[in-house]
Amino acid sequence: MDPVIFISLFVPAVVPLPEFDKYTSLLSSSERFKTHVVLAFCAPEVSKSPSVFGVFNEVPPLNGEWTLEVAVELPDLLPSIDGKSEAVVTAVDAKGAPKQLCLSNRISRFHYQDGPIAYHVVAPRTAPWHGAAEVPGESGTTLIAAEEQLRTVSAMRFQVKGDTAEHAFESSIRGCLETMFTCVNAVLHATRECRVGFTPTTRSLRWDGVVSVYVLMSGDGKPRGARLALNGARIALNPETFEGDRAAQFHAISDGSTPLSDVDRLIGEARSSWGDGEYEFAFLQAVIAAEIATARAVRAECVRREVSKKKLDDSRKELTYSWALNIGLPLCFPTPNRPSSKLLAAMNVARSKRNDLMHEAKFDMTREQLGQLLTDTNDYVKALKSAEAASILTSIPATPPNQQGSGAPAP
Repeated sequence: MDPVIFISLFVPAVVPLPEFDKYTSLLSSSERFKTHVVLAFCAPEVSKSPSVFGVFNEVPPLNGEWTLEVAVELPDLLPSIDGKSEAVVTAVDAKGAPKQLCLSNRISRFHYQDGPIAYHVVAPRTAPWHGAAEVPGESGTTLIAAEEQLRTVSAMRFQVKGDTAEHAFESSIRGCLETMFTCVNAVLHATRECRVGFTPTTRSLRWDGVVSVYVLMSGDGKPRGARLALNGARIALNPETFEGDRAAQFHAISDGSTPLSDVDRLIGEARSSWGDGEYEFAFLQAVIAAEIATARAVRAECVRREVSKKKLDDSRKELTYSWALNIGLPLCFPTPNRPSSKLLAAMNVARSKRNDLMHEAKFDMTREQLGQLLTDTNDYVKALKSAEAASILTSIPATPPNQQGSGAPAP
C-alpha cells in the first residue's frame, strides 16, 4: 500500500542580486526566440552558400570585438547562495584561469503563438509565479504567453574577435562551451560537497551531451540571440521510422520474445551513455562487455576441447582479460576465424585505458575516439560470435554417407 495525496509545489520569493545585469544579459533581460528555429553545427568540410552567410553579422563590433554570452538550463535546481535568487560565482577553467559564472533560479520561458510561428521569451521572474504574461504580437495585438519555470540557468560571457561577427562566433563557440561547462562542473562539485542530505546533484555535464544552449552576440548596437543545438538527435522533432524487419525486431525485443544478452545490453547502454555525455561510464560499459564476451568465448572453446570445468573454475583468477585477449584467443581460434588484429589492438588499448581510469582516475579519450571504440567493440563481439559458431560447426562429427537419410546406399 502506497498512499498518495495532492501537494502544492512551493515557489520561494524572488530575491534579486544587486547589479546582476552587469555580468549577464541573458539572465537579466527578456530575449525572444523562435521555438522551431535553431542554429546547428555543420561538418567542418561543409561550404556554406551565400544564402546562409552572415549569421550575427548585423551586430557591429565594439572596439574591434564582440561579447558572446552562452546560457544553459541545468538539470538541477542549485541552492540559493546567501538567500539570493541569483549569484555570480568565480570558478576556474581547465587552465586554472578564474572565470565568472552567473547562476539564476528565477528564469522562466513564456510560450506563445503569433500567426504561424511559435515563440518563447526567456526572462527573469519578478514574482514567485506569474502563470502567464502579456506579450505584443507582430500585428500590434496583445497575446497571452504561458509560463514554464526553469531549473537553475547558468551563463557566462566571453570576448571574441574575428573578421566578422559570424567568423568570431564560429571560431570561438566550441572553446567557449568547453570553458563554461568546466566551470559549471566545478559548481556542481561544490554543490554536492556542501549540500545537507541526499538531494540529487548531476555528476557532471559535457556540452556535447546537452540538447541546446542560448547564445547572445553583443557589440555596438542591438544584440542578436539564438538557440544553438548541441545534440541534433535530441532536439529533432522528426522521429526515425521503424518498418518491416526493424519494426518486428522492435516488438520482439520489447515483448521479450527475442531477449537481449547481457553483453548486447551493455553495448547498447554504452551507446546511450555516450549520447548523454557520460563518457567514462560509456567507456567502462564497453570494456566490461568486451571482457565478458572474451572470457566466455575462451572458456566455451576450452570446454569443447574437454578441458576440465573444475580446472577452469579454479584458475579463474589467473585467467585475466589480458591473458584471454592475447593468449587464450590465439590458442582457441585459428587466425581466419578470430577477430582481426585491428579489433584486438583496439580492445587492448581500451583495456590499458580502463586500468588508467580505475587505478589513477585518468581518462583522456575524446568523443570521437570513444565513438570509434563503441563501434569497434560491437564489431569485436560480433566477430567472437562468428568464431564460436565456426568452432561449433567444425567440432560436429561428419555423418557417414550411409546414415544421411534418403539417397543412394553406400556401396
